[in-house]
Amino acid sequence: MTSLVNLDALGVSNLSEAAGKAMSQWLGTNASPSSLHILGEAAAEAVELGRDQIRSALGGKNTRVIFTSGAGESDNLAVIGASQKGKRKGKHILVCQADPLSVIQAAKSLSKQGWSVESVPVDSKGIIDLDALAKMLKVNTTFVSCHLVNEETGVIQPVAEVVELVREKSPHAHIHSSARAAVNRLHFNLDWLGLDSLSIDSQCAGGPSGIGALLLKDNIRINSILHGGAEEGGMRPGSLSTALVAGMGAAYCGINELSCEVNTEVERIISEKLMNLQWTIMPKYCAPGIISIRLPVGADALVLECGLAGVLLSPSSGCTASTGGPSHVLIAMGISENDALQTIRISLTHGFDILEISHACDVISDTIGKITA
Repeated sequence: MTSLVNLDALGVSNLSEAAGKAMSQWLGTNASPSSLHILGEAAAEAVELGRDQIRSALGGKNTRVIFTSGAGESDNLAVIGASQKGKRKGKHILVCQADPLSVIQAAKSLSKQGWSVESVPVDSKGIIDLDALAKMLKVNTTFVSCHLVNEETGVIQPVAEVVELVREKSPHAHIHSSARAAVNRLHFNLDWLGLDSLSIDSQCAGGPSGIGALLLKDNIRINSILHGGAEEGGMRPGSLSTALVAGMGAAYCGINELSCEVNTEVERIISEKLMNLQWTIMPKYCAPGIISIRLPVGADALVLECGLAGVLLSPSSGCTASTGGPSHVLIAMGISENDALQTIRISLTHGFDILEISHACDVISDTIGKITA
């Protein structure tokens, strides 16, 4: 791992020292937090500590933290759970056209059960069209979703303005945001954004993979979409992994924003090193550490060849790349299918090395030459 240059921080990250230390005492003990004996009580205390740490980082004193397997499950729980809970007030759902597939597909699943699901368009930068949103909102709109930072392009959505519009026109609507890509890049909080729910995962904060959470305002009630015991307040059955919760909580104690200067410096190096590139969005408009560019080769081939040379890239966000087709986000922005398939994402996190990025750009340039020779 140490010999690799990681330009895919949203897909690959190292465990933080704090997270590793918090996990270490639980890795050899599988104690259920639901057990009544002394080890169960200790595990329950560790879980509640992790919950408090996440609440302090991104929520508020009136925030519930429901642990899940990751941001995707959290999105499903928010979309389906909130929509089903509010169905007596209406069955109209609005999602941003560039939202994560976990949000979009969860909403589509409800369309088969009688809900009316519409996608709010985005402009050429991938930013939600607020005028269109205003026209699409109805009195019976019961769920609205708009992510905070786009995982593929880095564009920052005007979530506060979305919330203001929804509260005015659809006061009964549950407002959700997927915030995975915003963690460790922007300063934000469930309360001051005015949201009802927020989905996050552990990995983007430097915690272990395989765990995430849904942050929910304490006065908001949603239906469970899984069935079983009383774990997580009856919202998610099955024993929690104390080690994963402890690691995630410790990781969220250490989150902080990347400097806005990151994109400026990386833009300079990329411009100098890579020929015939096109910016999907100029980096100055994006969250720190997320840059999307188009190069004159297929993204999949470039990512595979660069990986063999020790440089980790992504053709798009993981959920879109696995489909084998063009990114739904880029298509929504009006980018052609061919151009979308030539687009890569560079994502960075704390501790990156500018010299390594320069070297990585040389590798990318050489690889393009080999592919097109």
